[in-house]
Amino acid sequence: MRVDPSIRLRDLETRLNRCFELAGGKITSIAETWDPDHGAPVFTAGGKYTTRGWTEWTQGFQYGCAILLFDALRETRFLEIGRRGTVDRMPPHLTHTGVHDHGFNNVSTYGNLRRLMLEGVTAGDRWEARFYDLALKTSGAVQAARWAAKRKGVYSVIQRRSFSVFRHDPHLPVPGACARIGPRVDGGERPCDFAP
Repeated sequence: MRVDPSIRLRDLETRLNRCFELAGGKITSIAETWDPDHGAPVFTAGGKYTTRGWTEWTQGFQYGCAILLFDALRETRFLEIGRRGTVDRMPPHLTHTGVHDHGFNNVSTYGNLRRLMLEGVTAGDRWEARFYDLALKTSGAVQAARWAAKRKGVYSVIQRRSFSVFRHDPHLPVPGACARIGPRVDGGERPCDFAP
């Protein structure tokens, strides 16, 4: 990769607009034609999306991409696709213990809706904020417990760092989600507090 520091955002305007236009068409098409009772659209076969049945890891992208496109364009139809899909279809992903896809599914949806509300981009109230908080805390605890079940006697910590789907966000309640399942490797104790 060669980094060109002379490129400015305005230099990419035409390409970004084309990217958003294509994304909007695809998001709208999936929203209008995909039957969510078939599961999540995972891959294409013959130019049409199909599902895997055993994994729904792309469902967070299905609705999360609509939320991000709203963030870029401020077109409320994309916010509504993302919100409706999150509320109607994403709750089973919060407590699913058989997958590692919590970041894809839950941070992409509940996390971005929470961020937009806290940034003042979308309207929301205290209960909506608590709903998003609870969703993210639940997802983090399930992931920590899932990993921890394989490694008894240690702490499992999901850190939000710049290279992670759990990247640092000052609006999230704690710097990392953790589950205490026994003494730390060094013998110390570490309480886990999900309180904001």
